[in-house]
Amino acid sequence: MDPRLAAAWILGAGASLAAHAELFKCVQPDGKVVYQDAKCPEDARQSTVRPPDERMAAPVAKDAAPGAKADAAAPAAITMESVIEVLANYQGCAEQFPAFASKYGAAFQQWKQKNLAAITRYEQDGAARMKVRQSLEYTRRQAASDTVQARDEKAEICENALGPVIDGKAAQR
Repeated sequence: MDPRLAAAWILGAGASLAAHAELFKCVQPDGKVVYQDAKCPEDARQSTVRPPDERMAAPVAKDAAPGAKADAAAPAAITMESVIEVLANYQGCAEQFPAFASKYGAAFQQWKQKNLAAITRYEQDGAARMKVRQSLEYTRRQAASDTVQARDEKAEICENALGPVIDGKAAQR
């Protein structure tokens, strides 16, 4: 192959890969979260992380002029990936730890109400609902073989990582 043609092909392929690069979020069996540009190992729960959609990053007020940006002080709309993550994790934590459900049930309902527009989009998005179902199935399979230590660690993650998000005491992504 002509070296110039090979160089052009490599540059083109590199540019194409960069344009379609994905970031994967891997939740290891021990609960550790790793972000990487390669697919997750088989024993890790995987989700893809997308850059925010520009239309969602700056919501526009209903009475704003066309093309206007939202006020900088207005809260940014929650991403679908965040909705999926919170719904799947809450349901998983609530199923495995009834005390978690009792403690955060009302706060979870308030979180859903606060994010009603995003929840409505989620309910209309079959792929998003499928992601939550798959995540819950994975969580249930993992829970069946959890050791006492793993179960305690998961309870701690539910309480310390998810609890504050639902309770409104943590910054949303």
